Amino acid sequence: MHYNFIFGLSVYINSTVERQIRDIMLHFDFQRESGGILIGSIEPLRNTITITDITYPQVSDSRLPFSFFRRQKGHQEIMDAIWENSGYEKMYLGEWHTHNTSSPIPSAKDLHEWKKCANRQQNAPITSFLIVGKMEARLWAIHDKTIHSATEVLQ
Repeated sequence: MHYNFIFGLSVYINSTVERQIRDIMLHFDFQRESGGILIGSIEPLRNTITITDITYPQVSDSRLPFSFFRRQKGHQEIMDAIWENSGYEKMYLGEWHTHNTSSPIPSAKDLHEWKKCANRQQNAPITSFLIVGKMEARLWAIHDKTIHSATEVLQ
């Protein structure tokens, strides 16, 4: 899947992650939110991000009907292993979580958290956020402390 942003960023989701997202849409329990991190690589000269891996909810995470709290335990160990196994090329790119709706939009809480994230020092110059609904997945990115919506939707 390929997403474009108005500021020229291209985000590619590899076929494995695309299948995982579709599986989440079809089989996850939307009564409680789920989530994890987005992992991949950046090609700054081409203004391109490729999402190659995701983590799934871990035992220490808190999954509630209208919120998901990701804890570092579990996700960090997975990220560290992928980073090392990739020759230190794959990195944290952002977060994903579910919404119990067909066509997801960020909640006020999501926007608040994303804005906090925009003000933090990150490894990647652009942080991505994916919300997976029952029928669609939508992608947002923070660039220059501004939240942008992608022009495409994964259905």
